[in-house]
Amino acid sequence: MIKAIILDFASGMIAAKGQDYSELISEVIKNSNFKTEEEVVAFYKEELTALEAVSQGENFMTMDEMEDKIITSAIDNYNLKKDRKQIHTLLQNFWMYAPIHDDVKEFFAKCTLPVYILTNHSEDYIHVVTRRNNLHPFGILSAENVGVSKPSPAFYAKASEMTSYKNEEVLYVSCDLETNVMEANDAGIHSVLLDRKRLHRDAKCDRIRSLVELLVNLNQ
Repeated sequence: MIKAIILDFASGMIAAKGQDYSELISEVIKNSNFKTEEEVVAFYKEELTALEAVSQGENFMTMDEMEDKIITSAIDNYNLKKDRKQIHTLLQNFWMYAPIHDDVKEFFAKCTLPVYILTNHSEDYIHVVTRRNNLHPFGILSAENVGVSKPSPAFYAKASEMTSYKNEEVLYVSCDLETNVMEANDAGIHSVLLDRKRLHRDAKCDRIRSLVELLVNLNQ
């Protein structure tokens, strides 16, 4: 029986849009060799994935530290000329002030189970987002409190332990199939793919199209 929900912050809650997002993309393209938004996003994701894979133990990095390295890489490889502090501030503003997906508020309002937010970011970011949107998570599971970044199975196992529930009693929800969902499953945590854009119809895992759909399934 599912007794708690773990919702991924970056892929499950935050929408890649809004004023801060647009300004960030615009400034990067205007001041570098990047040509399109898609190119910027692909670069960021590729760099972040590589850093997250080694962020554990003595090599652990906070999200801010990883994003500093990504900015350095953009300077070195794409001739990014915008002041690095300004770019980092735009990134921070995006994570704290970006819109949340339309189904998030309804999910928090109607879910009768405790909901935890899972993140590689600092808890401070999540506190800003939840206060702005009047959301009340039961707890925040941050990589900074564990010393290892997701998608490491060790992080998911530790996160589950922090909820005080058994692995089979928690359900992890993420939009990221290849890393988050699969790695959490490998850690023994039942996971469901939140496929809002219907991109993974053939995914070999449980799949929902919205958090509202998850509410319906939980109440059955």
